[in-house]
Order: sequence, then structure tokens, then C-alpha cells
Amino acid sequence: MVSSLRYALRNLRRHPVFAAVALFSIALGIGANTAIFTLLDQFLLRNLPVSAPGQLVQLELPGPKRGMTAANRAFSNPMYLTLRNRVQAFSGLWGQYGTSVSFSAKGGAERAAVLLVTGNYFSTLGLAPAYGRLLQASDDVTRGGHPVVVLAYGFWRERFAGKADVVGSEVLVNGQKYEVVGIAPESWRGTDALEPPQLYVPMAMKAQITPTWDGMDSAQHFFLHVFGRLRPQVTPAQAKAEVDAALGPVLREELAFMGDLSEKRRQMFLGKRIVLHPAAQGNLSERDSIQSVTWTLMALVAVVLLIACANVANLLLARGSSRKKEIAIRLAMGASRRQLVRQLLTESMVLAGLGGLLGLLFSDWILAGILSLQATGATNFHGELDLRTLAFTLVLTVLTGFLFGLLPALQATKADLTPTLKDQASNLAGGGVWLRKALIVGQICLSVILLAAAGFFTKTLFALRQADPGFQAERLLTFTLDPSLNGYQRDAAEQLHQRVAMELAAMPSVRAVTMSDSPILDNAVSQRTVRVEGYTAQEGEDLNPRVNTIGPGYFQTMGVAMLRGREFQAGDTLAAPKVAVVNEQFARYFFKGADPLGRQIAFRDVSMTIVGVVANVKHGNPREDPNAFRFVYTPVSQAEVVAEMSFYVRTVQDSTAMARDIRALIRRIDPNLPLFSLRTVREQIDVALTLERLISTLCSSFGLIATILASIGLYGVMAFHVARRTREIGIRMALGANQGKVLWMVLREVVLMAAIGIGLGVPLALGLGQMVKSLLFPTQPTDPVVLAGASLVLCLVALGAGWIPARRAASIDPMRALRYE
Repeated sequence: MVSSLRYALRNLRRHPVFAAVALFSIALGIGANTAIFTLLDQFLLRNLPVSAPGQLVQLELPGPKRGMTAANRAFSNPMYLTLRNRVQAFSGLWGQYGTSVSFSAKGGAERAAVLLVTGNYFSTLGLAPAYGRLLQASDDVTRGGHPVVVLAYGFWRERFAGKADVVGSEVLVNGQKYEVVGIAPESWRGTDALEPPQLYVPMAMKAQITPTWDGMDSAQHFFLHVFGRLRPQVTPAQAKAEVDAALGPVLREELAFMGDLSEKRRQMFLGKRIVLHPAAQGNLSERDSIQSVTWTLMALVAVVLLIACANVANLLLARGSSRKKEIAIRLAMGASRRQLVRQLLTESMVLAGLGGLLGLLFSDWILAGILSLQATGATNFHGELDLRTLAFTLVLTVLTGFLFGLLPALQATKADLTPTLKDQASNLAGGGVWLRKALIVGQICLSVILLAAAGFFTKTLFALRQADPGFQAERLLTFTLDPSLNGYQRDAAEQLHQRVAMELAAMPSVRAVTMSDSPILDNAVSQRTVRVEGYTAQEGEDLNPRVNTIGPGYFQTMGVAMLRGREFQAGDTLAAPKVAVVNEQFARYFFKGADPLGRQIAFRDVSMTIVGVVANVKHGNPREDPNAFRFVYTPVSQAEVVAEMSFYVRTVQDSTAMARDIRALIRRIDPNLPLFSLRTVREQIDVALTLERLISTLCSSFGLIATILASIGLYGVMAFHVARRTREIGIRMALGANQGKVLWMVLREVVLMAAIGIGLGVPLALGLGQMVKSLLFPTQPTDPVVLAGASLVLCLVALGAGWIPARRAASIDPMRALRYE
């Protein structure tokens, strides 16, 4: 074995150009796959770093509900307590809710991600602290009576430089003193891979963490994600049966809060049943949002690896042809075909191993590139090459070595001894030509798929960035303040917002200022059940329009067209009659063309008069259809709760300078007030399209890699083909064939291979487009421009790769060719 390895390394040293091209191809394929696998593993495959993660489940109760819902798959706290106290199938059942707070420690305030957790959170997970202690049941007894906090390990290292003496010190959370009791373990980043918390606080402190709403005693406030650990020997089916039995009385009690329901809806509500989702990898909602994207990228890099393997196999076939005499001599001297195949496979495995090592370096660069594509605050992906990734790379390297090495090894050892030993040139160079051409056709076919995917996703990104959102995004800055986190009550918060707006408006470079409690294009969507004067709802009809509380001059500042009526005025105060503005879709849906001005709508018991109608706009994200959502706007001056507000500043100067002025203004008004998400709205659109940018950039990169590899392979095949036919070409030219005919003779084969590859690739690209159709809005997966563009690029690349060998063939000296052996 050792001698085989030495021989393989000597062969690579003797052929440095071959080794360099092969290693580069393998490293690109393995590096890209390793990088995307790291992302896939972190988000979708890796179990939580706890004991027996297979025992963890996430609870969901699908079906109708009424009230305030703060998260998908959420439970109310009273229902959680009922299940925790009545169900014995779980060794522990915990609840959690993530939000943001104002955090300060020996300096200015900043925004921090906090996870409110029930007292059994860490104990049920079986985690041990890095320093100090973790939260425990005794920290979650008295409402508002346990101001203690555990710091996430990464946040502690970044914010406190990893100093152990922070344990026992005091920090400010929402302006209140909290004792740091411990540091979470280094490996623990919470159950949400995309948004790991920085602080852990007991659920008993919820009223202080979310000062504008509590909801702890309300069966109509759904905000808790509920997880459990099954007892040993208890199956999910047994646990589900016990939970469903405990739910019956709870649902009958909650039915009283559902209002007037038809008998059918009553039965639907009482018939709700629990669903237990496996939670070994964490929060199901987080994984759902990126699952299709990640698997799509993994499939595309697998195609890159196949192209790389085809490229290296082609190189090995060419090299095997040149080694036929060597192999024939070894066979004639008694070596078995099995021994030679093993030697050639050893050489392939050495090549794959070196390519795998280089691929790890490439994957590190690719991961750094992926991290650089993240918009600030968009995701929390951390690229890490750990033992799982190394194991994946090792397995991939071995499979790659066999994939590109076995067929060339078998082909090379099929030597016909007699003519080979007689040095017959045609035999020396003749084997495997059609096989090599087939590999090139396969590479072109796969390259069409990657280029089409790059075209689909790039066109989607471009279309989304250029689409009209319904408002004027240019020269518009946004930032967010939440004075409630610093102890501001309703009136004080409103006064602060008004002061900020007034002082901003007084700046010479500011044209207009406004605010809203729901930031645009940030997936921050609030919905409430509405009653509309004169409208009779149908059974099961969705009566939950989106709602946004806004400041004066909002539509004018944002550049949203006022179609009818007026904006909110200074007289629309808390004591004045309640008013609302609706969008065009709301008016069309509920009033069927009738005049909506002066009509009454109501949220619960609060009635308001419609005073205006505005154009439809995109609000949640750039992907949505603005005409698909009904919207109700209410004035901040009439809001019962005034807390977090996003400001919008229409400027006439450079946004960077304006950002500095805004920061200075907030520091002067209240130096402890955290300002966050300060950016232009164009930057906000980029943040909202982070995933699309990531897919587009990676697909374009993979397409470029595939095209380069295909061109290298095509050049190698045609150069080999020309060398093999040198004598034939010389005879043709001696008999009168001109350079043009010889040139076309070679290029014709290039065109034929390209045409077959494209012909096979386009239908596969169409199939891929249908599979990822949900990711391509508004681009169609049958877009002829994209498919034609991918085909044209491959044609040009193929002709370019074939042109040099074709020119070389056309310039052959017939007399020298006739002496060619």
C-alpha cells in the first residue's frame, strides 16, 4: 500500500499541469459542498447540544382561536400551565418567548435579544453553566420579583471580553437592575438557530420585559412556544393522547371567550387536537422558513461536484490513453487487471485526498463570503468547520475519488496487448473518445441547469429590488425607538416621539418626518379582527386586516397616494372621535365600490370612522402583492398604548451625514435611549432580500464554476481529439482540404456536443424551475429569456473552448502530419 502511494505521488509530480487542473476541479466541488453542508447542518440537521435530544418535542394546537397572537404555533400562558400541571407524559414542559430589550452595562444602552423562559427551561434541557448558575424553578415564582439574568456565552465574550467577574454584577435591562447569575454553556445558542438569544430572563419578569402588554393571565394572548421532554418509555402517541384528554376541559372553558359561533365552528373549536413535532433540531418555525432554500442550494452544489468529477474523469481518461503502453507492459509481465485497477484507484484517491484538503480551504473562503452577504441583523449564521463537517468532507472525498477514478481505471486496463506493444499510434491514442465526449455532454447539460438556476434567481432578485413598493423609497431614512423599554409611560413616550419628530423636522436637510408602530418591509405585520358597518360576514371568512398605527403626515412623507379623504390631523386626539384610514383593497373588499368615507368599523368595542382611502403598498416584505392585503391605519395620537415606533425621515442630503445627526439628536434627548435599525429604506429592502441575494450570488458563482470546468473539459477533449487525428487531418489537407473546412470539421463536433448537452439540460432546468417555483416570485420558472441566455452562454463558451484546438488543427503542416506517429 505504501509503495502504491509513493508511486501515485511520483506520478503527480511528473505531471504538474494535470495535477493542478485536477486538484483545482476537485477542490472547487468539495469546497462548495462542504460550505453549503455546514449551513445545512447548522440550521436543519444538527441536534441540539443536549442529552437525549430525541426526547424533545414541540407542541402545536392548530385550529380557530381568538385574541392576540404574537408567534406561530403559540400557546397562552394559562393553557401552558394547565398542560404542565396535568400531563405526566413529560419529564418537563417549558415555555419560551423571544423579544428585544434595552440593555446597559457600564455605558450606553443597546438593544439585546432576550428569551423569556419558564423556570424549568435549563433543567429540562439538562444544561450546565459555563460560569455561575443557570435559571431555576425558584427564579420563576413571584411576578416581577426575580430580576436575574443569564448571559449567552457568545454575548458574554463579545460584550464583557469573557471576564468571569461579571457573574454577580448588576446590569440594566429596560432600565431596571438585574443580577447576572451565570453564563450559558458555550455550545448552547437556544432552540432558534436563526435568532439566538443574548439574554435569558425568568418568565415571571415578563411584565417588566414587555412593559406595554403582559398577557400572562389571559387565555386570549398566544405568545408562548411550548416544548417538552418525553419521559423514558413514553411514546409520542401516548403523550398526545394524554395531552388531548387534558385539553378537553380547557377548550370548553375558553369557548366562552370565542363570542357567538355557529354550531359548526363550536364543534371545530372543541375538536382541536394537539400535534407533537420532533424538536431534536429546535424550533420548527425557524427551520420551516429556510428549509427549501437550503436544500435547493445543497442540490445545486451537488451538481457542481458532478461536473468536477466528470472533468477529472476526462483528464484521467486522456492520461490513461497515454499510459496504455505502460499498462500493457505491466500486464504482459504478469500484473493482474485487479492489481492495476487498484493502483489507478490509489492514484485517484490520492488526488481526491489532496483535493479534499484544498477544498476545506476553499470552503472556509466560501463561508466567509456567505457571512459577508448577510445584511446586519438579517440572520445569525456562524460558519464553523467542526468534526461533523470534517466527517462529511472525508466521506465526500472518498466517494469523489471512486466516482471519477473507477471508470477511467477500468477503461485504461482494457488494453489490447499485441497492437499496443507494437507501438501502433492509433491504438495508443484511440481509447475512450466517445466516453470522453459523453462526459462533456453531461457537463454541458449540468452547466445549463446551474446557469438557468442562476438566471432564475438573479432575475427574481432584480425584479424584487426594482418593483414599485407603492411608496417612494429614495432619500428615505428609518430608525426605531422604544422608550417603553426605558420606563416611559404612554404620555411620556408620545411626548418623546413628538419631540424627536419636531427636532428632526427643524433640520435644514430634512423635508418631512413621520412614524409608525409597524416598520415597513420588515416582516412586522399586525392583524386584528374587524367589524364593518353594513357588512355581513360569511362562515369562516377572514376578517383580520393588517393594522398600522401611524403619525401625522405619514402618507405624504412616504409618498403614498391619497385616493380619497384626508390624512390624520392635529385634532385627532385621544379625546376626539376615533378615526381610521383604509387602503384601496379594504374599501373594495368591504364596500364593493360604494363610498367608504364616513362609514364605521370597529376593533372589539372601539368604533372609528373612515376618513380616508390610500393606495395599496407593500408592507411585510418585497415579495408580497400589495393588492392582496386589506389595511387599516389608525393615528398614534389615539392609540391606547404608545411604545416602539419606527421613524421615517425624508432627506435632501447624504444619508451618512444625516445618520450622524440623528444619533447625536437622540443622545442629546436621552443618552440611555437605544436607537436601532438606523438605515436607508433602500438598505432595509436589501435586508429584506438577504436570502434572495444569498441564493442569487451563490447560484451565479456555482454557474460560473460549472462553466469554467466544462470549458476546461471541452478544451481537453478537443485538443486530445485533434492530436489523435493529426495524420488524418494532414492527409485531408494534402488532398486539397482548406483551413476553413478543417476548422469547421473540428468545430462541428463542438457544436454537436453543445447542442446535445443543451437539449438535455433545458428540460431538466425547466423541471428544476418547477421544483423551486415558490422561491422565484415574480419570475416564472419557464422564463424563455433565462433559458435562452443560459443556452447562449454555453454555446459561446463551447465555441471558445473548441476554437483553439480547431485553429491548431487548421494550421497543421501536411508534410509533418504525414510523418506523425
